[in-house]
Amino acid sequence: MKNVTKELNSFAEFLNLSWDVLNREIEEKDESQKEQYSEVFMQANWELLVEMKICADEQILDYYASGADLFPLSYRVIKPEKNGNSRIVVSSHSVLTDYFSGEKIRPDKFDFFQFVSSENGQYFVKPPFDMSLVESANGRQFLFQNKQLEYFLAYNS
Repeated sequence: MKNVTKELNSFAEFLNLSWDVLNREIEEKDESQKEQYSEVFMQANWELLVEMKICADEQILDYYASGADLFPLSYRVIKPEKNGNSRIVVSSHSVLTDYFSGEKIRPDKFDFFQFVSSENGQYFVKPPFDMSLVESANGRQFLFQNKQLEYFLAYNS
């Protein structure tokens, strides 16, 4: 597996720097339009800033968060006809505290879902994007601080 921690941290930083601009551009839209614009924005930039940088020619990342709902059979923006064959997984050498449950866990190859922020045990898609929403093999979601994680590029099984 290839360590892509630097690239993922750069993407979180990009989201922080651009979020206010995005919100200014969509402020007059209704809530469902705002959500769709945000999803397309995140997916398009995920493909441009992460996928194109870390993936080999034959690799396509799974979509970011919920993806973009632009095409009937795809959540992708670029190459919508392609299906993901790679994903981002997270690991840590330490035991971490899950912000949902308070449980102590050592994440090992949990699937990365998206960057978020957290307040009172809940997550929100807004700055400072300092948390990672991840999922274990059995589908359970966890919330960890980005700075405690390492991110890796892995082929789908």
